[in-house]
Amino acid sequence: MQNNKVLPRYEMPSDGQGFIILYLNSITSNATNLIFRLDDHFSGNDSSRQPASLKVYDYYKPERSCMKQYGIGRNHGQEIKYKCDDGSDQCQCMHSQCIKQVNQELFDMALKVNQASPA
Repeated sequence: MQNNKVLPRYEMPSDGQGFIILYLNSITSNATNLIFRLDDHFSGNDSSRQPASLKVYDYYKPERSCMKQYGIGRNHGQEIKYKCDDGSDQCQCMHSQCIKQVNQELFDMALKVNQASPA
């Protein structure tokens, strides 16, 4: 666990992979923006990346929590819709809203064909 002037405490694995835990003294209804830099050594393509999970909870009452997932690439900066079973950390993308690489490629191709067609 480490301390710094901006964040009271944070921790991450010694190999720097897997997760980061940020400790905040309080969270209000006002927006809280945290900006940090990560070294990315991922060698695959964006479509094979798993979404990142962000979980906020009360340290002393962990049942009071909220979790969101965020993606990158074509889904950069967009929240990914998901559902979780009650009492479980196992979440799945909602079937009708899952990212479908092939469908997106077909949509892009149809859009190009439509734009190239004379009116």
